[in-house]
Amino acid sequence: MEHFFSSEAIEQYILPEHFLPKANQGDAVAQYNLGLMYKRGNVVQRDFLVALTWFVKAASQGNTRSEFCIGTMYYLGEGVPQNDSKAAEWFLKAANKGHADAQNNLAVQYRAGKGLPQSYSKAMEWYMKAVNQGHAGAKTGLGAMYHNGEGVPKSCCKAREWWEAAAKQGDTLAQRNLDGCVHRH
Repeated sequence: MEHFFSSEAIEQYILPEHFLPKANQGDAVAQYNLGLMYKRGNVVQRDFLVALTWFVKAASQGNTRSEFCIGTMYYLGEGVPQNDSKAAEWFLKAANKGHADAQNNLAVQYRAGKGLPQSYSKAMEWYMKAVNQGHAGAKTGLGAMYHNGEGVPKSCCKAREWWEAAAKQGDTLAQRNLDGCVHRH
């Protein structure tokens, strides 16, 4: 079983030296954790290129979280030139393995046509995969699709249902959408 450390555990208790021997021996989980430390600047100086190096090593062994992190780095341009297409490639690898955040991010990219051909049906498909894992952001995205009639019949009722479900999970964008919906109706 893989053991991942929360960012709080990494930041407060664990030093890079804890992971380095295993990472150098090819342990994908240790490589992921080192990448995360350097990406976030936890107990080490933030260094996106070092983070990317460790994530790529872990991803080459199929580490899903590293694949997601690489996608995020390309999406945001952290240590690499911003590249929506490369972000989508990495998100797809993680999404196909069931990573809910990657599934949501692919949906966002398909919906907007960022790095992928614009496709509401594919956006809906990926949002639903993330929703089936309880992803609040995906529920918010589905709400927006219904609210705007993007690939589905426009329905404020369905939009409200998705936004309420996401807001119950603490999604602040969903809450703002609901507040705006109340003021307009």
